[in-house]
Amino acid sequence: MTIKVKVIGNRNPRKLDELKYYATTVSRGDTDLEMLSELVSDQTSMSKADCYGVLIALEQNIINELKDGRIVRLGGLGSYQISVSSVGTLNKKDFKIKNIRKARILFRPGKGLKNMLKFLKYGF
Repeated sequence: MTIKVKVIGNRNPRKLDELKYYATTVSRGDTDLEMLSELVSDQTSMSKADCYGVLIALEQNIINELKDGRIVRLGGLGSYQISVSSVGTLNKKDFKIKNIRKARILFRPGKGLKNMLKFLKYGF
């Protein structure tokens, strides 16, 4: 399979007169939980509905575990973890919860996903 790319021009915010061209990926569409359920079902003895139920339960359990402050490790798929951005203070005692500006979910791919990246082929 080949990853499609297109070339786009971007200006450097520090040098507005400088335009450089970069590759960006072109999506071939989405694969949702329903499609993943069908794909897994075709490869196992489970029904599509059973697979879908498992994936929905997995999503909810990942959410619950993250909300409880845990890192969720999914083997070769990778791991999920909550991270926060905050405004810094000069002294530790001056830091307040209100200094936290936003939270995000970090995803760290596992070995299988990282290795896949090494063998990608590209085309226009």
